[in-house]
Amino acid sequence: MFSNNSFKIILIGKSAVGKSSLIHRLCFNKFGDIESTIGCAFNRKHMYVNDKKIALDCWDTAGQERFKSIIPMYFKGVSSVLLVYDVTRKDSFNELINYWIPLVLDYYDRDNLPQIVIAANKIDLLEFNIDGHEEKIKGLLGDNILYFKTSAKNNINIIPMFKKLASLLIEEDEEEEETIILSGWEDEEQSLCCYY
Repeated sequence: MFSNNSFKIILIGKSAVGKSSLIHRLCFNKFGDIESTIGCAFNRKHMYVNDKKIALDCWDTAGQERFKSIIPMYFKGVSSVLLVYDVTRKDSFNELINYWIPLVLDYYDRDNLPQIVIAANKIDLLEFNIDGHEEKIKGLLGDNILYFKTSAKNNINIIPMFKKLASLLIEEDEEEEETIILSGWEDEEQSLCCYY
């Protein structure tokens, strides 16, 4: 059985951490010089996961200071928030902890967070120890996050990250469909009396 589900994913993080490069690797299997995103860019990736055809609607946001105020307007209807930081820049991890994660927690009820994914990007250029990063992030967001060490340049963990995310989103979607209850269904005979 095939499904035509689409899931909205927003990528957020400091400027130049590789958000656009992750999307270009996912959607076009390419890596190269990409201009900085202005506002927000959109790409759709169709893929088969768990025998289902799905679409990942990827909203790539600008990380520059002047665009930060508009990012929350893209949170509406999101299935997942992908937070990206650059493992070669300590300031990008600090900004993730001190700005981007609190932004997500300010917008969403902690009990109803979308699926959170962390991409520790540019792992091919690692210059400092990132041990403890995952635990620190989980301390802020809880254990139900996905954490991947990625490299858009060397194509490390890009497809596995998005496939794992898609698999979880499909499972959540199927669980929600199973819990739909038609209100008043048991009273159908009584309601028919009004149609005679």
